[in-house]
Amino acid sequence: MASLDWEKTGDPASLLGMATEGLTSTNSATRQITAILLARIGNAARPAVPALKDGLWNSDVYERQMAGEALQKIAPEELPPVR
Repeated sequence: MASLDWEKTGDPASLLGMATEGLTSTNSATRQITAILLARIGNAARPAVPALKDGLWNSDVYERQMAGEALQKIAPEELPPVR
């Protein structure tokens, strides 16, 4: 389990590749959980920002919410302005 390795070592490298792949899953729940994990990693998850930004425009309201919350913690400057 990559997430458990990250929590033990503090090194997100083992999780980032898997997480970036998870954001492209066809399963919405997988994408939501992936966004939650990336938010826990924080700034080190910056390589996933483009995929998280894509999630902001998904038709699933929960996916949009998880992507937005993850971006708020990882790269708040990347969030689009709210009108």
